[in-house]
Amino acid sequence: SNETIIANNQFGAGLLIYKGAGDVVINGTRFEKNADSGVNITYSGGYQLINTTQFVANKGYGIITEYLKLNRTRIESQNKVEFVKTQFL
Repeated sequence: SNETIIANNQFGAGLLIYKGAGDVVINGTRFEKNADSGVNITYSGGYQLINTTQFVANKGYGIITEYLKLNRTRIESQNKVEFVKTQFL
């Protein structure tokens, strides 16, 4: 199985996806004690799947998708975020 730990990041999110990606799939990951959010996705549109992942004691949100704040040049007609067997602790 895929198992990754992203922890104790002292600057921003544990995982930052900034201004561009197709689809995002996060599988079997634990985001723990990061300085801001566990995950920050800042782009418009696409498919985001978070599967068998844990968000534990991050200082900000577990996950935040804020593309409308950073990318006002276009708004996609579809943005799908799906959580499967994911825990926010």
